[in-house]
Amino acid sequence: MWLWDINGETILSQLNNNLVVRMQDVRDQSLFYSFIGTSNCNETATELLEYLSSKSLSPELKIVPEYTVRNLDTERFQITEDRDNFDYICSVKELAMMSGRQWLRTRRLVNLFQKNDFIFIRLKLPESTNQEKIKNCMNSWVNVKKVKSKTMAFENNGAFELETIALDRLLVDSCDILDYTLCYGVFVDGIMAGFCIGEISHKHFTARFTKANYEKKGTFQFLIRQTARDLLEQGITHWNFEEDMGLPSLRFAKSRYRPTHFLKKYTVRFEDAEAKC
Repeated sequence: MWLWDINGETILSQLNNNLVVRMQDVRDQSLFYSFIGTSNCNETATELLEYLSSKSLSPELKIVPEYTVRNLDTERFQITEDRDNFDYICSVKELAMMSGRQWLRTRRLVNLFQKNDFIFIRLKLPESTNQEKIKNCMNSWVNVKKVKSKTMAFENNGAFELETIALDRLLVDSCDILDYTLCYGVFVDGIMAGFCIGEISHKHFTARFTKANYEKKGTFQFLIRQTARDLLEQGITHWNFEEDMGLPSLRFAKSRYRPTHFLKKYTVRFEDAEAKC
């Protein structure tokens, strides 16, 4: 949340022992509310929805996690799946092996990339030289996306630049957590061709930034496989590729890594006017 709080709009609070969050949607800059927890969920949702109505805001809660909505009264609230914000959860072992017919195309790209003079290493994020290489690779990715992206509506909202700012916030303003953040880099002819930055929690790896500069075919696929192999050696079982934001190209790309399941998110509204009483 902090990395993407570009405009300082995120606010955290507590209500009935639940975490309440106000965030800004990076796609259209609109503000929305959500809450996380399992304590007095019906009362919490009611208070928040009534508050939004009193402020003439859209009376809905967004990206509410599945374990929270399980505690909501379905007769009182309208609960709708928010497919655009489902997190893609993939098997680290399957990504590391990439075996079987279903991975044939990906293996071919990996094999094609391995014809280059490459190095794959784990990087120390606090080192300024590594940060500079990551930023240069990121800039290369942004420039290519601006030219070739098929999601122009998203690009016009400045999303690529926002992602660059979010990366800078991690590298520049998060010195206290860099030692605990994993970073992998792949280099071709001594130049960084791709990187993957993420964190581990409960045997799950969440990739915050995974980019390749597109100059060599198969760079991204190779980066995914090699990162997964290192994670597998550490006992990590699942890789969270985060959401696709409703972008067709992202949905297609993330689906190719064969998610085992999704972390579902939901939108919550009052079922009808009487439900508020």
